Order: sequence, then structure tokens, then C-alpha cells
Amino acid sequence: MKKLLAALTAVIVVLVAGGVAAVPLVEQHAARLLKNRIEADGLVAVEQVSVGLFERRIELVNIRSRGADGYSAALWSASGLAWPLTEIVRGRLPLEGLKIGDPIKAAHIEVRDFGLSDVSGNSWKFGHVSIEDIELARYDSDAGPGRYGLTVIGARALAALSVRKLEERDVTFTVAGSTDGFAAASLSLENLERGRIGALSVADFRVTSPRSREPVFSVADTRFAGLDGGKMLAAMSVASWMPGMPVGRLGLDKASASGFGGELLTRFGISLEGITADFDHSTPKLMRGRTRISNFVLAPPLRGLEALQIRLAMTAMGLREARLDFDCSGTEDRSRRELAIDRCALTGRDLAEVDFTMKVVDADETFWRALDEGDVSNLYSSRAAIGAARLALADRSLIERAFRAIAAMSGQPAPTLRNQFAQEIRRFQPADVLITEDLTKLLDTVARFVEQGGTLVVEAKPDPPFALERVGYLMTPGPDLVTSLGISARLLQ
Repeated sequence: MKKLLAALTAVIVVLVAGGVAAVPLVEQHAARLLKNRIEADGLVAVEQVSVGLFERRIELVNIRSRGADGYSAALWSASGLAWPLTEIVRGRLPLEGLKIGDPIKAAHIEVRDFGLSDVSGNSWKFGHVSIEDIELARYDSDAGPGRYGLTVIGARALAALSVRKLEERDVTFTVAGSTDGFAAASLSLENLERGRIGALSVADFRVTSPRSREPVFSVADTRFAGLDGGKMLAAMSVASWMPGMPVGRLGLDKASASGFGGELLTRFGISLEGITADFDHSTPKLMRGRTRISNFVLAPPLRGLEALQIRLAMTAMGLREARLDFDCSGTEDRSRRELAIDRCALTGRDLAEVDFTMKVVDADETFWRALDEGDVSNLYSSRAAIGAARLALADRSLIERAFRAIAAMSGQPAPTLRNQFAQEIRRFQPADVLITEDLTKLLDTVARFVEQGGTLVVEAKPDPPFALERVGYLMTPGPDLVTSLGISARLLQ
């Protein structure tokens, strides 16, 4: 790459020095000079090079590296090449001494039949790549002696990159040592600005394997809007960064996915209408979000051992299929120092509904910084606390169906099994937890839910709010578990 950049520098100098009358000769001379520079050390070969003075264009035909890893392309073309004004002000000539980290501007870049491989043997292929209005600002290319220097430099480059539009077609990735990988018919990106993407869409995404005739998993249409990876790139741009360290929070305005398929879903008889996510950033201190999974259906076929086992269990419950929907919404209100799960509902049609809400109060700057930086461990050093939580379980026939299935396998009557389980709940004694009147009432309410059905509502209203720094207490609760969390339960018919 350095050799190619040096060659480009020489070409530009020739182009600038040439007169208009001698344009064709200058272009031909520049093309020969560039080809000789590219092939000078024998590591890269290019079949044909052409240069356009007025179009500020450079075109390479059939370029390829000769190593075990590297790149190849049937065509690489760049037009509208420009040198940033800031570099001229600094006294640097166009592309003078161009190296990694230096700025680059171009109106259009096109690549055809592009292949790329790394030292591990992983490979990427792109049928066609088109980029409009690309600008790479200057960035620090010195990542120090760290093991993951290339990743750090890549993050810095992406944080300095702006692109108006990028399109990729016929994309494939193959894992080293196998033919497993993924593919996509096309990828389209609009308005990339220093880590923030205006819109991103992927058509016909597929996970592939030679062990399956059809894709293992596929999504026909995936879309994102307002995708902001600035915080992530900033975290990964630090020279000391390595995998496992916290990365910044990924921002998002909208996302959707539809057209799910593939062998994995077919094997278990799974279908899914779509997934959507919407986030409203009303102000810098207020964000509302909602995620939905629509019409998930499980209808296992009568083939395959695993699917057959699930089918038999569902048949014992009197079910031919199960339909589920998921709807979850939440609010971040930094001015009120609150984070809330407004409602998360999992609904199984004619089976059951699970409804959960929770509120975190006293959320200080340490809490928000931990979320923004992706460092979950710092949540527990904040003053934030759980102010309230509520779980509602509405039985629509699930309990009866579950005991009917157990009865079919055990040979015992379903009512007997149901009563025995309820009594076991009443006798349950959590280790090291004090058996208080409140705990006894709680267990009895749960037992009556098993016996009668209805809607079980369990609430936690700790007073004072339960500090996040005490979350470890829940792993080995003490005798005051019920009172410290303010837990109560009631049964609605």
C-alpha cells in the first residue's frame, strides 16, 4: 500500500507540471510511471494503468498482490481526486509523501470483483463497490506496540471518514479452513459522517454452510437509521484497547428486519413476521425507545429428532403451534435521574402473558457514564437504586396445559400433580432467608396461582430504594430478603 501511495505522488507531480497541449502524452507518461512504481518490488502486479488529467482520474485494471494474503481487483478506479486545502496551507504539495493517516478526498471510487484475505485465511469478496464523495481526514496512525494496533488504527480511520453514499453488491465472507460464512446480495450506506451513519440497509443476508443446501439463516431485508458508533470508535481508538475492554454505547434511531428464513428455522418450524426498534431522542437528556418482535410462530414438523421431541411435548399440551409477540418500551430521563422499563410484555396467544416494569432512581453521572461507555461494572459504583419493579403473570391456559403434559408422561392425574406442586411451593424455604409472615403470604399467593390460575402480580417497592451496589446480595440473600426488597404478591381473577 505504501508503494502504491508513493507512486500516486509521483503521478500527481507529473500531471501538475504538464501543459494542456501535452495532456495525452503527460497522461500516458504518468500511467507508465505509476505502473512501474506499483510493480517495482514484484509484490504487486497490474495489467493496465490509465490516468485522466482533467477528470483527476486514476484507473487500474487487474491489480493483485502476489502474497498468500492480500487483495485483487478486476478494476479499481478513482476520479475527482483532490487534496484538502488545509494540507496546502500547511505547505504540503498534492499527495506529497502520502502515507497511512494522511487525508484523502475523491468524488467517486469504483471497484469490481474485489477480493481480500488476511493472514488467518479469512476471505472477503465483493462483486461491485461504488463510493461517492469520500473524504478521509487526517488521523493518528501510530498505535504503539500493542497487539491490536491494526484494529486501533482502523477505528481511528473510520472515525475520520465521511462518505455520502456507498453501495456493495454480491458480498461474501468465508471463514478460514472451511466454507462456512455469510453473504449478502447488496449493502447500501448513506451519509457516513465520522462514525454516524444516516441510513444502512442489507438485502438478502445469508449465513451459509456446505452442510446445508439452503442458507442456515437468512434475512431478506434489514434497515438501520441514525446508527451512531462514535462512542465505540472513540473507545477502540485508544492505543491500549484490546478485546474484552469496554466499548462505547451504540446509538440508534430506527431498525427493522423482515423476511426471516433458512434451514435452522425450517427445521423447527419457526416463522417470524418482523423485528422493529424505534428510539426517540427528544432532547439530549430524554430518550424513549420501543422494540417489538411480531408474530413469532413455533410449529415443529414431523421430521428430525429435535423437532419431533418438541412436537410431542406440544401435542401433550394440546397445541399444534405456539404464537408469541414481544413488546418492550423504556425511557431514559437524565434530568429526572431515572431509567425506566415502562413495559416489557411477552404474549403467548391463548396461553399466557408476562408483563414486567421497573424503575431505576437516583441515577447519577457515574451511572450514565457507565451506560455511555459500555462499562457495566461501573454501574455498581454509582448511587443509582431500584425504586420499584412489577411482574404480572396472566394465565390463559398455560398452567392447565403444562400439567396435562406432565400427567401424560408420569401417568398421574393432572389435578393431583397440580395440587402437589402448589403444596411444595407453600413448604419452600429459601436458604438463609427468615420465614416471616410476609414470606408465608407471598408463597401462599403463588401456590394459589398454580391451583386456580388467574393473574399473579408480584411487586417490589423497597424503602429506601435498593442500591445497585447491593445487587450481589441477591445472589446470596440474607434473612431480610422480603422486607429489604419490599416484596408483595396478589392474585387477580
